[in-house]
Amino acid sequence: MEYTDKAKSALALAAKAARAMGQNYIGTEHILVGLLKEKNNVAAKVLMENGIEEAKLIEEGVEEIKILQEYESLDKMENISETEMELMQE
Repeated sequence: MEYTDKAKSALALAAKAARAMGQNYIGTEHILVGLLKEKNNVAAKVLMENGIEEAKLIEEGVEEIKILQEYESLDKMENISETEMELMQE
């Protein structure tokens, strides 16, 4: 699939935002940041007209990641507890 120059630029900016946030993947929040940074595109205009700002997206993205990490920790704890339960039943 071929992308326009603007799309390539927005994706490159999204990758840069992801790295800056310390993440090894490009998620929706990063793509939105990339679109906003590209500025000369319809998506950026729509986002800006609706009050979406880069700083707010980054802040919310970081907060979302913290929440996901907490859930992952809880899942690990649950798995350990289940394993321990299984061992106690043997």
